[in-house]
Amino acid sequence: KILFAGKQSITNRLDKPVPYIQDVFVTVALDGALMSESHLRELNPLIIKVAHASNMPATPLNYQQLQEKCEPTYISYKFLDQAVHRSIGRDQDNNVYWDDLNVILTGTLDPGELREFLIGPPLEIEVHDRDRKDSTLKKPPTIFGDDMEDDKIHNVGMITARRTTHNPLKEREKVWDPYGVARFDMSDLLLGQKSMNLTAPVHCCPLPDMAGIRTEDGKLVGIMGAVDGPEAAPLPTGHYLQTNAQLKIRLEVAYPLRHLAPARLKQKVQTPPETADTEDTATKEGKPEEPVVPKPPQCPFARIIFMFPYHDKDFLHRLQAEVTAINAAALKLDQMPQHVIEAALSTYKLSVEQQRSKTLDIVTGFQVLDGEVHVFVLEGLRD
Repeated sequence: KILFAGKQSITNRLDKPVPYIQDVFVTVALDGALMSESHLRELNPLIIKVAHASNMPATPLNYQQLQEKCEPTYISYKFLDQAVHRSIGRDQDNNVYWDDLNVILTGTLDPGELREFLIGPPLEIEVHDRDRKDSTLKKPPTIFGDDMEDDKIHNVGMITARRTTHNPLKEREKVWDPYGVARFDMSDLLLGQKSMNLTAPVHCCPLPDMAGIRTEDGKLVGIMGAVDGPEAAPLPTGHYLQTNAQLKIRLEVAYPLRHLAPARLKQKVQTPPETADTEDTATKEGKPEEPVVPKPPQCPFARIIFMFPYHDKDFLHRLQAEVTAINAAALKLDQMPQHVIEAALSTYKLSVEQQRSKTLDIVTGFQVLDGEVHVFVLEGLRD
């Protein structure tokens, strides 16, 4: 995909030796531009270049210790529904340079979904500088009875529970290591920007729940003493904030993205089989065609913001009544008395299925007031 960034040649080197091959360089070259002007306009490639990280922490472990115990530093991120992009690794140092390129062909993406992604939460780029090497995680083989954990073979917690975030059956080879996270706001691309140089601080990643995980039914999973996690503890988190670690990237797009339209529900109407013979059949029998419920897209929601004077109580009551009526109808509470509806909605807790639904027609949001202005931020189905 790097060739879509305008480059005419790419050279890569073998990461590590393979049988009969110690080292090799491979070059792919073009004798001209890969895309014509019409293709460039149609595909409109977005180039994400991660330049380098500066002031990477040397505490609590110094660079030499990190190089001995950890894999080379790399960055990774996920753009929309694309595969996770991962850069090559570089040795730990104060400044780490990647000059990593990734090309997103925005013309192949749904315009509405792309717009929602760009105005949504910032793009999170993970900086992995302390992923332990496999050799530090492997446990030497022992005869049964020599390992201190062998006496727990009768513990059902080995299979039915866990004390960490590691599943003993599915994630035995997967371990957690701390890393840094830099977040970038890309919403200015929707304002017509064609190139942006961005710098963001590197923060510590969120810590996993080491005491157990609550399932959807509210039960706490985890039994102390269960043999279900790796013995080696992860390395300590780097002091990113103390050293003012930063990550620099550059965004380039061939043509401005101002034309992106808000996402809309795709209305598809199919003719039932029994009325598909002729168009006049349904009309003569007086049975109109029944629309098939369309599959909701990835972003069927929209946001609306109300700003009005703090003392305008009449508008406030009318807005609250409208939201209450919509939610009561969606949750099938509209047949109850008004005071019961208000009490039920104030304590109603959505189920997991309702939280994940893209067709539940409820309105959610929050309000902010300062004594002069009252702001309502509401979200719900677009149509």
